Amino acid sequence: MVRKIPSLLLFSATCFVSFGIFSTNVEAETLSCAIASAQELEGVWESDVTQVLNKQGLLEVSGVLEIKAKTDNILEGQYTWKTKEETKTGNNSEGVKVIEDTETLYGVFNPRNCTLKMVETKESGIHEITILNQNTVEQIFMQSGEYPVVYIRTLERK
Repeated sequence: MVRKIPSLLLFSATCFVSFGIFSTNVEAETLSCAIASAQELEGVWESDVTQVLNKQGLLEVSGVLEIKAKTDNILEGQYTWKTKEETKTGNNSEGVKVIEDTETLYGVFNPRNCTLKMVETKESGIHEITILNQNTVEQIFMQSGEYPVVYIRTLERK
């Protein structure tokens, strides 16, 4: 004789066994960051030409990020970008087409996950930066609004 097991009971038993197997071997991982404070990020960081997508399409842009620490976690800085070709432009904070511009930034450093986030003071740009090592960071930039921009690039300390 075959006995039917109610599906809810079978589901409960399966979940109990599945969760029990995985939960016993999980350990918290502690991240190690190459940089311990915002002061260690101070300096000039540069990138080679990177493809950027903006309202006018793809263009090649170089960048320089200057960082100054205000506290162990709070930063300010400037980001200067320049297009490779003078015929292709970006926009400044007033919407004027330009081949070069400098943005003032404020930011916060999180040593627990080796990142810093910086915001532009005159536009909606957000710089998400991951520390790869003492002298290399990866920057993801996003700006929404009338003049949207996105890119990812690697910056080296100079």
